[in-house]
Parts: sequence; C-alpha cells; structure tokens
Amino acid sequence: MDRCIPLEFLNRCFDYCLAVDEVENILWVSPSLAEDAAIQMGKDAPQALEDLLSSLSLLECRRAMRDALEGARGEALFAISKRGFGFSTLFNVVFGQSVDDRIFLFFNTSRRVPTHKLEHDFLERGKELNTIFAVGRWIDESVTVDEFFTEFPMIAVQGLQWPEKAACHISFKEHDYGQRPVGENAFCQEIVVNDVRKGVFEIGYTDPSLQVLEGERNMARELLRMATKALERREFADNLSVTEMQFKLSQEKVDELEKQVASKTREARSLEDKLKTINSYVDQTKKHYEQSKARLDTIFKALPDTVGIIDYEFNLIETNSEEQKEGEKCYKAFYGREKPCVGCKAKWVIANSAPASTEIQSEGNYYQVQTLPIFDEENKVQALVEFQRDITREKMIELQLQQADKLASLGQLVSGVGHEINNPNQFIKGNIGIIRQAFEDILPIMDEYARETEGFKVAKLPYDFFRQHIEVLVDDIAGGSLRIQEIVKGLKNFARKDEGLLIDKVDLNNIINEAVRLVHKQVHKSCEVHTEFLKDLPEIVGNSQKLEQVMINLIINASQAMKDEGRGNIWVSTAKEDDPKGRGDVIVVSVKDDGIGMDDKTLKQIYDPFFTTKRGKGGTGLGLSIVFQIIQEHGGVVDVNSELGEGTTFTMRLPAFAKGKGE
Repeated sequence: MDRCIPLEFLNRCFDYCLAVDEVENILWVSPSLAEDAAIQMGKDAPQALEDLLSSLSLLECRRAMRDALEGARGEALFAISKRGFGFSTLFNVVFGQSVDDRIFLFFNTSRRVPTHKLEHDFLERGKELNTIFAVGRWIDESVTVDEFFTEFPMIAVQGLQWPEKAACHISFKEHDYGQRPVGENAFCQEIVVNDVRKGVFEIGYTDPSLQVLEGERNMARELLRMATKALERREFADNLSVTEMQFKLSQEKVDELEKQVASKTREARSLEDKLKTINSYVDQTKKHYEQSKARLDTIFKALPDTVGIIDYEFNLIETNSEEQKEGEKCYKAFYGREKPCVGCKAKWVIANSAPASTEIQSEGNYYQVQTLPIFDEENKVQALVEFQRDITREKMIELQLQQADKLASLGQLVSGVGHEINNPNQFIKGNIGIIRQAFEDILPIMDEYARETEGFKVAKLPYDFFRQHIEVLVDDIAGGSLRIQEIVKGLKNFARKDEGLLIDKVDLNNIINEAVRLVHKQVHKSCEVHTEFLKDLPEIVGNSQKLEQVMINLIINASQAMKDEGRGNIWVSTAKEDDPKGRGDVIVVSVKDDGIGMDDKTLKQIYDPFFTTKRGKGGTGLGLSIVFQIIQEHGGVVDVNSELGEGTTFTMRLPAFAKGKGE
C-alpha cells in the first residue's frame, strides 16, 4: 500500500479513508478515522470488514464495492456498532489495481462527528434511514418477488433498536418469509397491491418485553409503502411486457394471416357453390333422419315389453320405461337390488356374442328376460339390449294348471284309499266303546285283587302304573279313530268334485260374515278379525256351503300362523274389478294376516294334499287343497303372496256371473 499511494497524501486529501483488498481484508485505516471511530490499531486491529461493521453496513459496503468494480463510483453508509457504541459516516468507494493488488478505497471529504458523541435517538434515526436506504437498493437489485421477500426480513430488522432480538415475518400469496414476532406490541399491517389484499407484514421482537417505538413503526410503514409501490410497478411492468410481446407476436401473425386469408378466400369462393349443393343434400338427409328417429322413438316407447340398453358395467344407458332411472345399475333400476340378479345372462352374452334368455323372480313377480348383443364396426360387443316381459300371470296360471292336474290324478287315488281306510277304522271305532265299558266293569275287580295281591302286574306293568294310564290309552285310541274318520271325510270331499250344484245366488259379504261368526270362538284367543266390505257387491252363482267352507279354512289357517308374542290381526275384504277379457265384473276376496309368513319352499307345496306345517296341532294338510279345488270349480283363481316375518295374503278372484254345472 505504501508503494501504491503515499499515505500522507491520503491523510491530507480526505478526512476519513480506508483501504481493503478484494477479499475484504483491511489494508490501511487513516489516523483520523481510527481516532473518531475508536478503531484499535496494531496487533489488535480488526483484520476484515466483517470484524468492524454492523451486518447492515457490511451489506451496503459490499454493494458499493460491486458498483466500483463495474466502473461506477459506489456509495455506502459506514456504520460501526459492535463494541457497545455507534459510529457512522457516508463513504465514496472507488476501485484501483496495482501490479500486485486489487484495492477498494473508501473515502470522504468532510469529517463527520462520531455517533457515540450524539444523542441516542439520533443514532436510532440513522439506523432507520440506513434501513430504508438499504431496502430501496434491494428493491432495485432483486430479480423476483420471491428473492426480494426472502432477504427483506433480514434487512428490515436492522432498523430496530435491538436488531439481534428483532423478527420480521411476511405472508405473501400463501408463502411465508422470515420469523414471526411475539407479543401484542408488534407492528402488523396488510399488504395491499392495486387495491387487492395480497398478504400481511409483521415486525417486532422475539422477546415480548421489548416495545416497538413510534419512530420504528413509521419506518415499518415506509418500508411497507416502498415494497407495495415496487410490487405495483412490477405487476404493471409484467403485464405491459406480456402485452407488448403478445402485440408483437400478433402483428407478425396478422401479416401471415393476411396472406393466408387472401389465399383461402379464393378457395372458399370456389367451394361455396359446392357447399350450397351439399347443404341441400344435408338438409334433406337431416329431415329424413329426424323423421326416422321420431318414428323409431315412438315405436321404442310403444313397445309393451320393458326395453333397456346397458353397458359392460350394467349401467342403464337408455330405456323405454318412465319408471326406471337412466344411469343407474340395471338390477337397481328394474328390480331394486344392490347386486346383479341370480341367473343374469349379460356376461354370458358378452363372452359368447350370442343372445340368451332367462327367467328372473323379484318380489313375487316373474320376468322373462331376453338379452341380445349390440355390435360395433369391428363386430365386437359394445353394449347389450334387454327385453323384459312380466310373465307373473302366465306363471301363476301355469302353476295352477299343474296343481289342477296333480289334484285330478290324486282325486282318483284318494277315493279308493279313503274307502279302504274307513272300513278297518269302523271296527276300531265300534270296538273301542265295548272296551271302555268292559274296563269300567273290570277295573273295580282288579283294584280289589291288587289290594290283596302284592306285586300284581298287568301286561308286565305294575298295576298302579297300568291303572293310572289305561283310561288315557283307551281315550287316545278313540281320539285317533276320530281323527282317521275326519281325514277320510276330507279325502272324500276332496275327491267328490261333483258334490253340490253350483246354482245358488251367493252374496259373498254374507258368506264371510257367517264364516267369521262360526270361527270366532276358535280364533279370538290369538287374533282379531277385521272385515271391510264393498257395498252393493254383485252376487255370484255358485255353492254357498262350499264357499263358506273356503272362508272358514282360510281364516283358521291365518289364525294358526300368528306369531308367539302378542295378538295378531286378520283382515278380510271384498272388492270389484273389471275382467281384462271384457266378460263382466270380477269379485275379489282377500284374506290377509300379519303372522309368521312362508318361505318359497313352503309356498310351492301349500296346495299339495296332506302337506301341513301344523301336524303337531292336528292339521291334516287338506284345507288349502280343498280351497283350491272349490275356487277352481267356481271358475276362479287363487293367488298367494307371503313374506317371512311379515305375513300372508290369499287373494281369490271369482266371476260375478259364473255358470255352475247345475244351470
């Protein structure tokens, strides 16, 4: 340094002077600066700028050194505050290069009063102004908003009274920068850019006991104002740059498009005449298409069967039924189920590319479902169409025909069986009375003998046991004989189809009232019978005794199907409906209960002779068989609907003017 510039010359030219090399090592300090700034010289002298300056002043000096290196004259606020007092002055910075060294020279031409001799508040105002000056510089130097806000908190806290305990936090567009202060005395204000709230600016201390002074709050407001204005200018510049670029590109495109437009215009004019001709054909084709579509839609909606188009995932794409909702699964829309139907042929049709047919049962109804594939251009199955027909009535008629055939053949059999059983039963019935009378005479003699004879036995049984049970055994034989007699009587009634002429004019309301009266004693302990009759119910032609037997059988059956807990209910009602074949009125009689109900297996056997679920209660299994036969003789049908735990409903439909065999 001594070889480059005479030190005495520098002392005479400048009040304060400092020289550092390119790695910020201190090469020389002028005596006046060392004295006023209380800088130790000799072996205790600071070796580098960072050992001498505050962190904010160090940033300022580095910025001034970069300016000087680029050929400009730098300016920096030189502030010393590391030894418990402050000193600050404004330096000009220049750069020079000797043979061996690259040197930065800090100097000024007027001596400054050292800050340790000023009042404390003057020092603080200098720190605040220095911070504002540093923020202004950083606004110019930062390239992006993120870069600016990353460093901004570290610069801002240097203006507070205790920078080492200060904290600054910025929330901007959902990003956080810096450290959040604590305590209620921190300065906090929203960041508003072009009248739009973009975030929050906070500055204060990490120690809640420290207070932010009013002058520091003013500094914070000024820093926020500077940052806000810079953000507004940046947004405007960004928008302007984008607009200018878009305008330039648009202008280039306009020139190119003008050439293309001229060329395309010529082509368009040549195609215009062709398009007019094509449009006429298109309009005509569109008209035919709309007519065909309307015709097909009408046919589609008018189909008596329910038709649905479904995809691979069982989604209902289209249907002709207004009751089903398109977009749902087909099994949900048609049957209310949560999973595919048992026996569904959809996957089979997809795999085999062939139509298939199946029957599906849902809630007591039967449906014939025919599934056909829909092919795409590559002859692959792309969807399915299902035709669904309600065949419940046909199924019931088929089942009734099967039942009628079964009963016809059984009728021939049971007539002979009943006769053969009845003959030996007459012997039992006649002889059991004689046996009972004989025991009435014999038992007193046997009692006397038993008293005189120790260990007396009859039929290898102790006499006391025999004497106690013999009368019960005789009564059981008599009861069994009577039961056989009732079964034979039922068999005869079942087999005797021609018994009784169907010539009575029958009021079913009266028949039901009489039947309810007759069974009242038998059923009132377990349930209540409710009746609901249609006034002016048309009469039917038939056999009143047989129809009364039908109602008695059905009401007794319902009473025996009640649940164990509580009393049950039986509802008997009459109604009238039109014959679907236009042959007059149809009388509808319904017997409904809220009993235990029946499963599908039981439902299939209820009309079979001798089938009963009440064998232990004396049931013969002939009641419903006789009901079925009598209703069939009167030209009617019987339907049954039952659900386990919910109850059973028998519905009989009889023609109002059915002609019996006697007419």
